[in-house]
Amino acid sequence: MRAGLLRHRVSLQASAETRGSDGEITRTWVTVTTVWASVAPTGGKEYVSEDMLKAAASHLITTRYRPGLDTSMRVLFGTRVFNIESIVNKDERDRELVLVCQEAL
Repeated sequence: MRAGLLRHRVSLQASAETRGSDGEITRTWVTVTTVWASVAPTGGKEYVSEDMLKAAASHLITTRYRPGLDTSMRVLFGTRVFNIESIVNKDERDRELVLVCQEAL
């Protein structure tokens, strides 16, 4: 993988639950690590959900291999949030990961 292609700084975040003083459980996002990545749009789509027209932007986010990533995590790119739909270990060589993501709107 050419390092020059990884020109975007992104944060990988995991969900964490915290219990407030009143006992209520709150879901928060915790940054696991910050890495260099390539963020590339692959297109967009519109769909109907609950009788409302919604839009979703699809992106491929490529980064160096990192164990421990899963689809319950998300990617933060500036102020934009991307939910990870699937993770591809390119050529099964443990060198490069391609994250197939949907931008949270």
